[in-house]
Amino acid sequence: MFCDNTYRNEATDSIVPEKDRIRVVVRVRPLNDRELENPKDPQTVLRCEGENSIIAEGGQHNRRFTFDSVFDEASTQEEVFQYSGIKRLVDLAIEGYVATCFAYGQTGSGKTHTMVGPGGAAIFRMDTNYRTNNFGIAPRAISYLFDCLREKTQRTNSPYYIRVAYCEIYNEQIRDLIRPENPDPLQVRGSIEDGFFVENLYQTYIETIDELLTILEEGELNRAMASHQLNDMSSRSHAMLSIQIEQDLQGYDDPQEQMTRQGKLTFVDLAGSEKVKASHSKGKQLVETNNINKSLLTLGTCISALSDPRMRNGHVPYRESKLTRLLADSLGGHGITLMLACVSPSILCENESLSTLRYANRAKNIENAPLIKTDSKENVINRLKLEVRKLKDENLELRHKLGGQTNNNIPRLKNQNDLGSQASIRSSGSIDAYERQDTHGRLNGAATQKIRSHHETLARENEKLTRQLYQRDRQQQGQSNGKRVVVVEDEDRIHRASPPSNRRVVRAYAEPADDEILEYVRRPSYASRYRTVRNRNPHEGSPERRTTIIRRTREQ
Repeated sequence: MFCDNTYRNEATDSIVPEKDRIRVVVRVRPLNDRELENPKDPQTVLRCEGENSIIAEGGQHNRRFTFDSVFDEASTQEEVFQYSGIKRLVDLAIEGYVATCFAYGQTGSGKTHTMVGPGGAAIFRMDTNYRTNNFGIAPRAISYLFDCLREKTQRTNSPYYIRVAYCEIYNEQIRDLIRPENPDPLQVRGSIEDGFFVENLYQTYIETIDELLTILEEGELNRAMASHQLNDMSSRSHAMLSIQIEQDLQGYDDPQEQMTRQGKLTFVDLAGSEKVKASHSKGKQLVETNNINKSLLTLGTCISALSDPRMRNGHVPYRESKLTRLLADSLGGHGITLMLACVSPSILCENESLSTLRYANRAKNIENAPLIKTDSKENVINRLKLEVRKLKDENLELRHKLGGQTNNNIPRLKNQNDLGSQASIRSSGSIDAYERQDTHGRLNGAATQKIRSHHETLARENEKLTRQLYQRDRQQQGQSNGKRVVVVEDEDRIHRASPPSNRRVVRAYAEPADDEILEYVRRPSYASRYRTVRNRNPHEGSPERRTTIIRRTREQ
């Protein structure tokens, strides 16, 4: 079932009230194989009634919940996209608002399926047409975004610039999903002007929908995933895809003044809450589960505090979790928010589904105060100049670490004098050689576009240099402290974990033990580590060798 109050892309519909309530929609997934094989019979405890209501049938009394839209088990991906309100978020992000769509629910409730598609990143390999029924709300919204931008650009002759960042919060540490080879966790900073943000998070300008969908696919592949009792493909992190939409336009009061409007569209795929006893989590997965539940508990506390009229002006514990800090603008801040609450109808998930519905019911009472973010052209140029200087310094540092060697495959800047040691970008805020002025002394769009171009060229070059440095460090791994790395010829002395066509085996000789590292060629960011234990008593004949697996982890 779904509500038929679609958002029309008209000028009158783009008017946002001073207070905008969080829009909440609920999606009920079908029963899965485990639930259908339940010895207690595949009983359901959730029943959709009408377009906006869902009834929890459990205990002595049934409870009715009312939301903006309710999608039952038969709803398609296209119906969720058309009637959830995501198109309104895209339209308002283009207009300069900060818009966020986040999926909430227990593990295995269908969040990633709804947000990206069945199988997460696998959907991009199974289906190359993002307009088909398989793709989730994020790829469809991205397609709709580019359609709107194409239409607006043709109508107004004013270009848009798209900048993308993708990160995950894993064990309360932020990792870049576009540049996963960066081993250092990123930090959350805060400022009065920008609120909370991720410092040094890699951002890249894109021009086509294929580039953006490739980033989404690669990010999904780089996410922390695991299999446990409740979910074969469980997300172990919170993923955040941010799409910055910039447009150059004239000032409101002075037509000669050049402004830049900056909207943002963010998709958040939260990891699911889970009970340790039910998921049988142990070791590393137990640590992941505890961190997931802790951050979701803080999110629930913030939702409860913001939804209670008696506590709205009181303390909201945003700072207790990195997740809630980054969602602060979406929860009671200056953004526009859509919450997708995903639930299972099975009696096996009765308590978890009821908990999700309760939090969703509270979230719909949260009010935001949306604001359009604009900035003067000069401030934008100065900020871009600062970013270019940082990229230039990073570029020089990377080349220094690589011993001054350059890779012929790395694209070079057309004018090295612009961004090299003799760069004309200066620390002062004055207008430099990149900028052009019209007869009124105002900045025109060519200045910003040229700096954006240099910014992107440097960023791409630095990304390739970083990968080159990362690969070099991996090749030198184990050579310190007298270790030497050689390819193992004797395959009988290693433990085979997968077909040899997908890996190469490297042994680092060191006493008292040998370390054997299985490096997967297709996914070099993963490695299975093995240790071979020697009998070091020389009087007992030839040493007895025993190979045991120590761990299989994703390298930090």
